[in-house]
Amino acid sequence: MRERIKKLLLLDNPRLWKKVIKCAIAYEIASILLLIPQFIAIVNTVPYLVVLATLFFNASGTVGNQVTEIILNILFMIPSAVFCGLVGYFCTLYNQARENGVSLYSNGAAIIASMGFMVCVFVIAYYRVKYPRLFTASLQGLPLPFFALTRNVIFDTSYDVLLPVGIVYPTLIGAAIAFVVNIVVFPETAAKQSEMSLGNALVAFRGVLQYVEHDMLKEDASESIASSSSKANQLKQLNDKLQATISLMKKAQQEAKYEIVLSHYAPPWYKPIVRSLDRMSAHMFGLALTVQRANKIILEQRLETQLGTRSKQKEKYMQHENDILEYERMNIDEENMTIERGTHVPVISPAPSLHRLEYKHISRLQASIQPAMKHFIQSCIDSLNDIQEKFASHKAIPRQFRQQKKGGDNAQSASTSVSTIRDNASTRTVDASGEMESKTDGPPEVSLAESLLVLQSNADETFRAEYELRSPSEDHFLVYSLLYTLTSFGKELIALEEETDVLFQRRRHSWPRIFFPGVQLHKWLLKASNNSKGIQTEDERAVLDQQELQDRTQRIHEGDAVQGQAGSSSNVEDEKHHCEDEPLIPLQNAPGRHFWNKWFRVVNSWIDYGPTRYAIKFTVTMELLAFMAWLPIDGVNDLYNNNHGQWALLSAMVVSNFTVGATAVQCMYRVVATIIGAVCGYIALLAANRNENPYVLAVMILIFQVPMWFILLGSKYPRIGFISLLTMGVICSTDYTDMYGEDLFGPVWKRTLTAVFAIIIVMLVDQFVFPVWARKSMRKSLSDLLIHTGIQFSKVASLACQANTQTPRFKETHQNVVQSAKLLQKQYALAYQMLNLAGSEPRLTKAPFPAHVYQEIFELEKKILYWIQHIFEAQDQITPAVRKRIMLPMTAYRKEMAAAVHLYLFTLAGSLRTKSALPAALPSAEIARRTLQSRQLQLWREHYGSISAEDSHPSLNQMYWNTFASGSVEIIILQEAIGALVIKLMGQHYYLTAARDWTKIQA
Repeated sequence: MRERIKKLLLLDNPRLWKKVIKCAIAYEIASILLLIPQFIAIVNTVPYLVVLATLFFNASGTVGNQVTEIILNILFMIPSAVFCGLVGYFCTLYNQARENGVSLYSNGAAIIASMGFMVCVFVIAYYRVKYPRLFTASLQGLPLPFFALTRNVIFDTSYDVLLPVGIVYPTLIGAAIAFVVNIVVFPETAAKQSEMSLGNALVAFRGVLQYVEHDMLKEDASESIASSSSKANQLKQLNDKLQATISLMKKAQQEAKYEIVLSHYAPPWYKPIVRSLDRMSAHMFGLALTVQRANKIILEQRLETQLGTRSKQKEKYMQHENDILEYERMNIDEENMTIERGTHVPVISPAPSLHRLEYKHISRLQASIQPAMKHFIQSCIDSLNDIQEKFASHKAIPRQFRQQKKGGDNAQSASTSVSTIRDNASTRTVDASGEMESKTDGPPEVSLAESLLVLQSNADETFRAEYELRSPSEDHFLVYSLLYTLTSFGKELIALEEETDVLFQRRRHSWPRIFFPGVQLHKWLLKASNNSKGIQTEDERAVLDQQELQDRTQRIHEGDAVQGQAGSSSNVEDEKHHCEDEPLIPLQNAPGRHFWNKWFRVVNSWIDYGPTRYAIKFTVTMELLAFMAWLPIDGVNDLYNNNHGQWALLSAMVVSNFTVGATAVQCMYRVVATIIGAVCGYIALLAANRNENPYVLAVMILIFQVPMWFILLGSKYPRIGFISLLTMGVICSTDYTDMYGEDLFGPVWKRTLTAVFAIIIVMLVDQFVFPVWARKSMRKSLSDLLIHTGIQFSKVASLACQANTQTPRFKETHQNVVQSAKLLQKQYALAYQMLNLAGSEPRLTKAPFPAHVYQEIFELEKKILYWIQHIFEAQDQITPAVRKRIMLPMTAYRKEMAAAVHLYLFTLAGSLRTKSALPAALPSAEIARRTLQSRQLQLWREHYGSISAEDSHPSLNQMYWNTFASGSVEIIILQEAIGALVIKLMGQHYYLTAARDWTKIQA
């Protein structure tokens, strides 16, 4: 019962309680000030803007971010106020001229006001999207034209210069209240959040490693790491938590970098550490992925053994391999003549399906290297403990992460274990059956670098013996990938230790210092804050991020063009082929030759620009809602202002979104939240008898606002809490001051009616002016992602076909792959975010949206992106001897495999983009991969001895090209799994051949 009460009251989340307390105090102070008659006289124009400012600049975020938002608000409101003041002054001059007898149109001042309103709203809406940092500030700049250019003062002959000023300073007063409260009550800085997230990341890493060490690995070779399905799933869950923690850490570090912080260390100093932790998390993701894959293989083997089908599949597999080898022997002379030109590709019979791959040695191989893996992970845990202790002692993370140091007994035990496994590796022998025996001897010595060397030596000896008996196979590929992820993790951990020492050396003083953002203004404005919960919706963030991604992509393409021109003139050989390498401009997209073609192209591009379309849509909506204020009908403007017509503008401002579905959802939330806020405000006013008992009103506002803040800051529906607080503040302020002589319930129904009217207009405009559907955008983004994934795989495959890694072409392609990998990750995140929005869109004529199928596609795509990065990093480590003798001769085969992968993904992308069924037969990259593997095995047999003589660690060096091969296996398996899901979504053409479905025919 106690736990239920604790969970109900959210007592287990003290950080949320602190935020709610801070925000409630600021909101309550502003509400109390509006109960004082003298203060109301000061902010008489729009008094409730004081309360709204404490909501827009609420104290839930960091102090640095709040200061930044307030400064931007001032800088944004000043030009808006000046512009509105000038428009109002022009209206006054126009009315004076008419009064003096000049023959002018009677409603000309209203036309001037409406045109000024349109320009001001369009510019604000445009820049709020173009520069995401201005998003919150723009919400404070929009009320200026809403109130200054729609009131009846535009028909006056005398101008009051304090009118726009009276709209500005109430907002500044509310912002100052929220800022002071944020400093005094539970102050929180971006540096503190960053340090906390860094400590959480170290704890998450240690949790994953400890689970692997204690629950999955054994001291002996009695059980494989991947033998238990439940343990593999638990590892995946821990790894998912780790990835989420790393994502939060990166966001916190980014926030700190773009804010004013008070810390012992400047936020940019953490960049190498964050990069190392991010790479380590990628290797942990690879570890979990490899273990899951091996576990699936072992379970399939057990199932096949129980069903008695393995013998038949083995026979088919071996027959297929023999056919390929026989074909190779028959055509070896012809291939040698044409391999360099890359024009000859052998035609073979279709390979059996992917699940027939033989992994008959995988359990034994994994078990043989487990002791070394276990003690290596022990050393990694000890190293992480030391790093965490150093961070805490040097005030780089909170002291709550400080731990007790381990005693000498544990260190002695670990050193003895490492020494034992090192000697096991040095004395291991292999008999004909593949079983191993070992002896132990040697002095104890332990360190992370030593453990890494022991792990590598153990793998070297194990697979040296394996290769004397067997050829490389999928078993070796997958086990080598497991070793590769661990060794790469160890290298990054060693680098993290060094970067930690460098960070501590950069600290000059024992006291904290103030650090300002060290980035360019343009870049700073392009980066949105993550602290605008309830103000900025998911689709708004997605579109803002999408715009940033497009800008980055354009810059990278421009840089590639410049580098390509520089690289093409770097040597004589490149000059010869310069004409061949220049990119061809497709005729469909060729630019026009005339100046007016270019001018129209620029205009069309600007109209297609995301911020432009949103600004047009937003401006049309606001013009329609404010149109009544400028009608040439006597008394209409008074009717509009006396019934709070501007409230419809405020409602549309907070519900207008980029996608149709999100707008509909936000409109629904708006109605619900408006009713909640209006009812709460009405009850509070009834209890206070309007303005007779201000103390009762203040207490009632305090009671009602606390749960609203919880909804805003701690629920899945923050917009409901945000609009409820906004509505309650407006209702209480308007009814208490009673400037319009309304009855008590008047503002309540007027607020609700204006909100409903605004919602209707917003939804109509959203449907007819540049409509954006999240489902369509998601499918387009996913389609582009699949196409770019195929291109990325082809680039990586081409790098492995180069013997010389120092040429300008190789370096340019290598750098392009690095940049493209970052863009692919960003593109994946944005497409996945659009999937979340697509699930909430209504489908009136179809079945529910199959979000779970798209979810599976995204999960598989994430794994493909990992394996592409995996083989990209592995090919960097391939030795020149292996490149020259094993990789380079296989250029034509690898090109065919990459082309098949790219074509397969391109076909899936086309089906998703056009919502059309897939063809009856899809291209298979597995046939090309098996042909490549068979030829590589032949080359390996021919050159293994000569390569071993040249390499200092022959078996260890072959880890990298075997790891490279494993990536191709997994990518092909994953892409065909995506194909099956796309068939489920879009269907597949089929026709009967001899009463059998074409798609089910197998060789």
